[in-house]
Amino acid sequence: MTIRYTVAAHFGHENIMGFFDRPCSILDELDAALIANKCDRVCEDDDRIVGELVFGLRAKDAGHLKAIFDQLPGALKYLIAGNHDRVLTLNLP
Repeated sequence: MTIRYTVAAHFGHENIMGFFDRPCSILDELDAALIANKCDRVCEDDDRIVGELVFGLRAKDAGHLKAIFDQLPGALKYLIAGNHDRVLTLNLP
């Protein structure tokens, strides 16, 4: 078992594509690529610590938040609240 950290992934953040020259032009494509990258590197028995998970309008959509959170691999997931994490994110299991 390994402890994996994911900080400021900012799923759902449209502007991040321009800030960091992401290779995707569609937000759903970027989110899917980020999840795929994490699935390639994290084993199911690893523990995951996440912060600043989702940003922007999608951070206000409880269903989207849970869908992103549920797709992240790892045996146990711990959320460390960042400055962009709001009530819906803090209510994740």
